[in-house]
Amino acid sequence: MNALISFLVLCATLFVSPQPKKIRVHTLGDSTMEQQNPNVKDQRGWPQLLKAFFTDEVEVINPAKSGTSSKTYYNGIYWEKAKKAILPGDYVFIQFGHNDEKHGGVDGKIGTAANDSFRIYLTRYVTEVRALGGIPILFTPVVRKMFGPDGMLSRRGRHDLGEDAHNKIDKSLDANDTVSFNYPHNMRLVAQQLNCPLIDMTELTRHLVDSLGQSRAGEFIYNLTDGTHFGTSGALLFSSLAAKELRRQEILSQYCKLDPKLIVPFTSLSYGTVFSGTSPTQVFDVCYLGDKSSNSKINLTASDGFLLSTKADGEFKQTLELPASSKNGFVGYKLFVKASTNKIGTIAGFVKVTDNKETDKIVLVGDCLEVKDNQKAMVSYQLSANDKAETQGNVSALNETWTGMELKGYQTPESININGGKLFQTNVQINNIQGGVWPKEELDVVYTRYIQFGVKVVKGTELFVDSIGFYAGGGAKYRVVSSLTEDFSTPVTLGESKESYGSAVVANSFSPNQKIESGKTLHLRIYPWCKNATNNQSLSLYGVTIKGISRQL
Repeated sequence: MNALISFLVLCATLFVSPQPKKIRVHTLGDSTMEQQNPNVKDQRGWPQLLKAFFTDEVEVINPAKSGTSSKTYYNGIYWEKAKKAILPGDYVFIQFGHNDEKHGGVDGKIGTAANDSFRIYLTRYVTEVRALGGIPILFTPVVRKMFGPDGMLSRRGRHDLGEDAHNKIDKSLDANDTVSFNYPHNMRLVAQQLNCPLIDMTELTRHLVDSLGQSRAGEFIYNLTDGTHFGTSGALLFSSLAAKELRRQEILSQYCKLDPKLIVPFTSLSYGTVFSGTSPTQVFDVCYLGDKSSNSKINLTASDGFLLSTKADGEFKQTLELPASSKNGFVGYKLFVKASTNKIGTIAGFVKVTDNKETDKIVLVGDCLEVKDNQKAMVSYQLSANDKAETQGNVSALNETWTGMELKGYQTPESININGGKLFQTNVQINNIQGGVWPKEELDVVYTRYIQFGVKVVKGTELFVDSIGFYAGGGAKYRVVSSLTEDFSTPVTLGESKESYGSAVVANSFSPNQKIESGKTLHLRIYPWCKNATNNQSLSLYGVTIKGISRQL
C-alpha cells in the first residue's frame, strides 16, 4: 500500500507544471521614470504603465528617483540599494539625462558633462550590472516640451545643450557643436563602445511630440504645465513606444503583448492599516489605447465591500461603465476605490476591469483596526514665534532641523487660507535657502535641501499616524516625504505643492496611515525648490502637526 501511495505521489509531482520564472525588469532614472503615487499626485513616470505591455511573466521593479542625475543616483544611497535587488538574468533599464543638464552641460554638484562624466557614470552602470549577471539596456531621455520658432522641438528639448552652452557659458564655444553637450548622442556612443543595447527614447518621443505639435503635446502629454513631467496619457504613449521598440529589437519580445488595448497598470492596491469608521480610498489608472470607434466601453466591477468613482468627492458605486473611444485613439481615467471599514480584521477584495475582450483584475488588501479605548497622540510645531513643539499622548517630538536651508525669522505673510475660505493673520516661520539665492531652472525636488520634523513613540506603545498637516507658502514649491528610517532609505511621498502661491500661506493635509512601532520614529521632511533664480522666494511654515492613535502593547 505504501509503495502505491509513493508511486501516486511521484506521478503527481511529475505532472504538476512548475511555476514559470518571473522575468524581472528594473528601471533606473529620474522623475520621468519614477513610480509616482497616484494618491498623491497626477504625475507619472512612463515605466508605471510599461507592465501593461508585458505578459504576466514580467515583473517591473522601479527604484527610479526624482531629482537625480546619473551622478547623484550613483553616488547617493539609491544605486547601492538598487544593486542589492538585481539578480542574474534580470534586465536593467537605465535612463538619465534630465538632471544631468543642471549646470548647462558642464560638470557640477548634480549635473554632468555630456561628453565626459555623463559617459563615465553610464559606463559604470553598464559594467556593474553585467558584473551582477544582469542585462543592461540604455534608454536615452524622453524629450521636453521645448519648441523652437520653426514649430519643432528645439535642440534643448532634445537634450542637446550646444546652443545654450554658447549663449550662457562661453561665447567661444561652437553653437553648432552637436556632440559635446548632447546627452543622447553621448549615451549612444557609450552603448556602441560597450556593445550595450539602446532604446532611443529621445528620437521616439521626438517624432511623437513633433507630430502632435506644441498645443496638442501640452494637452495630451505634458499636462502638468512644466514641459518636462507628464500624467497618465503621456506615460501611456511613451511606454507604448518603448514596448514597441523593445519588440522590434527582439528584447523581451516573447513577453511583449501584441498591441494591447486595455491598459491596467496596477495588479494590486494596499490600504495599509486603517481604522474602523473611516472611508479609506485608493487611486488607480485605467487606459484604453488605439480605438476611435464610438461603441467601445470599459466596465469596472468592485467586489462586495468596495465602491468605485471617477472623482474623489463624486458618487461611489459598485459598477462603472466608461467610454473607451476617443478621437485621439487613446483615453485614460484616474479612478477611486473606497473600502468599507465596518468589519475589523483583514480587508480583501478586487476590482474587475474588462472591455469584453480583455480582462484584468486589481487585488485589494489592507487591515482594519478597532479604535475603541485607544488614546489620541499628537506633536504640534506652531512656528509663530519659535521652533518648539507641543506633545500629547505617548510621544515625543524631534527638534526641527535645517539642511541646505536656514531660519530667517517669524513674520506675518499676506494671509493664511483656512478651510472654508476664512482668512486670518498670524506670524509664520520664514525659511530661505542657504546663501539666499535659489538656483535657476529647478524643475523638480532637490533631496539635499530640506526642513525636518518628527515624532518618536514611547516604548511599550505603538502609534498609527492618520493625519499630517501644515500651512506653507512663500513662493517655493515643495515635496512632503515621511520615513521610518533616519536616512530616508524607506521614503513615503505624501504630497507636493501644485503651484506657487506667492507669500500667501495655504493649508496642506495628508492621511498617511503609517504604523510606528514601540520606540521607533517617524521622520517628516519638506523639500523646497524654486523654478527661477531669485532671492525673493522663501518657504513659510506654520502649524506642522502629526496626529494619530496610540495604544498600549
